[in-house]
Amino acid sequence: MRRSDVADRPTTGRQPHLRERGAVGIAIVIVLVILQLVIVIAVVAGSRDQNLIARRMETQRALYATEAGVNMAVRELMKGVDYDGDGGIGTISNDGNSANNPVIGAGSVSVSAATSGSQRTLTSVGVSGAGRRTSRAVVNQVSVSSPRTIVYGDPSTNLPRYRTWSGSAWSSSGTMLNVGGNARWAVLKKCPFRNEVIAAFSDAGDDINAMVYDGSTWGSLVEATTNLGTNTDRPFYFAYEQSAGDGLLVYRSGAGAILYYRTWNGTAWSAQNSVSIPGSGDPKFVKLVPKPNSNEIMLICLDSANDVSALVWNGTSFGNSLRLESSTFDSGNEQLDAAYERSSGRCMIAWSRSGTNLPAYRIWSGSAWLSQGSLTDVGGSTKWLRLAADPAGNKIIAATLDGVADVNVQVWSGSSWGSVSQFETAAVNTDRRNFDLAFEPAGTRALLMWGRSSQQTPFYRVYSGSSWSAEAAGPALGSGMLPSIIQMVPSASGQEIMIAILRRSDGALWGMRWNGSAIVDTQTLAADVAGPNSDE
Repeated sequence: MRRSDVADRPTTGRQPHLRERGAVGIAIVIVLVILQLVIVIAVVAGSRDQNLIARRMETQRALYATEAGVNMAVRELMKGVDYDGDGGIGTISNDGNSANNPVIGAGSVSVSAATSGSQRTLTSVGVSGAGRRTSRAVVNQVSVSSPRTIVYGDPSTNLPRYRTWSGSAWSSSGTMLNVGGNARWAVLKKCPFRNEVIAAFSDAGDDINAMVYDGSTWGSLVEATTNLGTNTDRPFYFAYEQSAGDGLLVYRSGAGAILYYRTWNGTAWSAQNSVSIPGSGDPKFVKLVPKPNSNEIMLICLDSANDVSALVWNGTSFGNSLRLESSTFDSGNEQLDAAYERSSGRCMIAWSRSGTNLPAYRIWSGSAWLSQGSLTDVGGSTKWLRLAADPAGNKIIAATLDGVADVNVQVWSGSSWGSVSQFETAAVNTDRRNFDLAFEPAGTRALLMWGRSSQQTPFYRVYSGSSWSAEAAGPALGSGMLPSIIQMVPSASGQEIMIAILRRSDGALWGMRWNGSAIVDTQTLAADVAGPNSDE
C-alpha cells in the first residue's frame, strides 16, 4: 500500500519550473533575433550613409571641376588662345572624346559654348565617379584690344604714319605725333586688357619717342631720350606685362653698359630709372619678351663688345642678371632671341657664337638659370635668329639666317632640339632680316616666310605640328622687286597672321594676311618709308 501510495503521488508541483525555463529560452531567442535585426539595420544604414557621403563627395568634386572648367574657358576667351588644343577658343575638350577631358583633382570636365550676339554661354559639365554637375556662365564679350595696327615712317616728314585693319581691308593712312626726326626703327605692342597700343620710335636724330593709341587718337607722347647713340641699330624696346597690363619701355641713352627704362600704368609714364647690364659694351639690340599670364618680362641685350646679357623684370624691378655670351659672331645684326614655353613657363634664350655653327641656348626656369646647351649645327655663322613659341604647348621653333644666305629651322620639343631643315640657300639679304616665323594664334601650326635672290615673290612653308609642308610662293611684289625685310605678327585668335614686307629696291611697304590656308589681301601700304630700308 505504501509503495502504491508513493507511486500515485501527484507531480504537479514541478510543472511551473519547466514552463518558466521554456519561456526564458523563447525570450532569449527573440532578443537575439531583435539584436540581429538591429545590427543588420545598423549595417544597412551605415552602408547607405557611406554611399550618401561618397555620392556627396563625388558631387562636390564634380562641382569643383565644373567651376575650374568655366575658369579655363574664360581664360581662353580673355587671352584669345586655344590653350587645351581642342580647336576652339572658349571651349574645353569639346571634341566628343571624354578621354581628352582635363582632370581636376578626382574629377574631369568639358566645356561647350554657344554664341548669341555679344554673349557667349559656357556650359561646363564636371564628372567624378557617379557624381555629375553642370554649371553655366554667360560672358559678355567686349573687345579690349585696338584694331590690328601697322606703323611706319614717312621720308618727307617727322610724323610717322599708321593704318588699321577692319577685318577685310586696311584703312587709309593717318598721321601720328611728331617724333622730331624721320623714323628709323619702330616697335608696336598691344595691351592685353585695355583698348590700347603703344608705338615706340627711334629717329634720325637718335631720339626715342613713345606714344599711346586708344583706338581713335594718339597721345601721351614721351621723349625718353635724345641720346640713343645710334639709329642704325635698335637698342630699345617696349612690352606689356601680361598680368597687370602695365607697359615697360627700355632704351639706351649715351654710352656704357647701362640701360634706362620707364613704365606706363595706363595713365602716365613714370620717371626715368636705370639698370646696369652684365655686358661690357654699348647696347646695340635690345628685346623684351613678356611671360604669358604674368608680370615677368625677359630682357635680352646684344652690345658692341659682342656680349649677350639677360635680365628678368618681376613687375617692379630687374634682377637675376647674367652675361650669357662674351663672343657672338658680330654685333651688327639681331642674332639673339627669347621665347617662353607656354605650358611650363620657362624662358628659352638663343644666340650666335663666334667660331662655331652651333648657336647656344640657356633656359630661365622661373627661379634659376639652367646650364648652357647648343642648338643643332646650322651650317654657317648665324647673323639673324628668331624664336617662336607654340601657344598650345612647349614647342619652340628657331629660324636662322647665316652669313652664306642660308635659312634653316629646327624645333625644340620641350626637352631637346630636333634636326635642321634647310629651306633656302640664296636669301636676298644677310644684312637685314629677310625672313620671319610665327605660330598661328590657336597654336600647333606655324608659318615661315623668306625671300630668295632674284625672285620677286616671298616663299613660305607651314609647320603642321610635326612636319613642314612643301614650299609655296607668295604674291608677286612687282617686276624686279625683291622682299627685303619680312615681319609677321599673329592676331589675337584663330589662325590669322598679319604680314608686312619691305621691298628692297625702293623701300615700299606691302601688307598681306595669312588666313590659315592662303596668303590674301595683298596691298601696297606705303610707296616709301623713312630711312635706310635695312632698318625695321
